[in-house]
Amino acid sequence: MKVMIEIDLPDGQAIPTESDIKRLTSPDWICDWWHIDDVQSLQEDLTDDECREVLKTIEHVFDATVGINWDVISYYIDQVIEEREEA
Repeated sequence: MKVMIEIDLPDGQAIPTESDIKRLTSPDWICDWWHIDDVQSLQEDLTDDECREVLKTIEHVFDATVGINWDVISYYIDQVIEEREEA
């Protein structure tokens, strides 16, 4: 079966690869989705860019034994706030 998907991507966002799309649609993969709104729900005064920084850091240092949860997000929010205060 062939399916066409049209995606409206924000400026600067990379086009998903064929393997990305296969992973997203395959029953053999699972994922855990977090959004900047989740980050802002814990710390409302963060900018969208700061929330993206939190999520990118979490993705970069991901530890499968801990996972991604509210405590992990809070920890990296605190780091972003500390960096902001030091600047």
